[in-house]
Amino acid sequence: MKQKKILLISVSAGSGHVRAAQALEKTAKTKFPEMDITHIDMMDYVSTPLRKTIVDSYNIIAKQLPEVWGFFYKKTNKPKIAKYAQKMAGLLNMINTGPFYNYIKATQPDIILCTHFLPIHALSTIQNSKNRKNSKISMLLTDYHNHFFQTSPIINHYFVSCEKIKWRMIYMGIPEEKITESGIPVDPIFYENKKIDELKKIYQADETRKNVLVLSGGQGLVDTNKIILTLWKSNQNLHIFAVAGSNDKLKRELEKLSPPENMRLTVLGWTDKIDEYMRIADIIITKPGGLTTTECITLKKPIIAISPIPGQEEYNAEYILENNFGVIARTPEDLLYYIEKNTPVFPNLKNEINNKKTSAEIILEELQK
Repeated sequence: MKQKKILLISVSAGSGHVRAAQALEKTAKTKFPEMDITHIDMMDYVSTPLRKTIVDSYNIIAKQLPEVWGFFYKKTNKPKIAKYAQKMAGLLNMINTGPFYNYIKATQPDIILCTHFLPIHALSTIQNSKNRKNSKISMLLTDYHNHFFQTSPIINHYFVSCEKIKWRMIYMGIPEEKITESGIPVDPIFYENKKIDELKKIYQADETRKNVLVLSGGQGLVDTNKIILTLWKSNQNLHIFAVAGSNDKLKRELEKLSPPENMRLTVLGWTDKIDEYMRIADIIITKPGGLTTTECITLKKPIIAISPIPGQEEYNAEYILENNFGVIARTPEDLLYYIEKNTPVFPNLKNEINNKKTSAEIILEELQK
């Protein structure tokens, strides 16, 4: 039986959409080696002005004007406004995405799975074109909330993060059979069994200190400097692992800091060992991005959520609270309180990693049906 040709399309506005697609691609290579699957970033196939507008604008707004993003997110999350914006996006895409359309027409995938809404609305302009095979289109939601931008008549199937989102989408009028509660796929490395004691020796995370991992996001958007200075007011013995991501300037600033006597500070830039640093952490302080939140939950690590971007990250933070996966520190005093009082504590859930399919496996199996 001929294998279906599957195309994964992400958008590098924020790292989560790309990481979700990469997780599916990696899982396919190990669990479904016969699968014909390809992953592309739509931003590699659009005009330079459009790419800079989408990627740079998102990073600037998310860091410097988060309230603007939150206003846009909430105001457009209505059926009539979303439909109008989708038409405008489709028109804009027709002008700026020639190479993207050419790639789709040349490769003729049987199935297209998008991890971002932009490709969906670009595809809507060519999905019913004459003289070409129509692909089956799926949408993967990479947060614990849904937005009307993530819906379209051309979408055959939706993959959502949790039961609540599935219920919301059914309430919106999407047929239940078109929705799979898959969870959010994370890199397969998060499901590997690794010995924590050995990792703690490697990274010098001794048992006499509380090991605190501070994540700044893939683009280093969090004011990690301020967080660390707040933690230094604690009387506890802490080993702080601060990840600056790809933000070299932030990394240099953090390396200049001199911790008090009861603290240790390890500064990291980008690392492909993030799962190991998460495993040795007693608490993880992070922005509640969809992928990072899911990685923490997968490893059963308590979360202190900070600086949620208004919109999807606020809803991710709500999900963390609703399920007792952590807390939200809205002020420096909140953060210090949770560190001093040894909260949060991850709920004592049964470890089922080896007894069930991963989110990526659920999605890939559904795509092959």
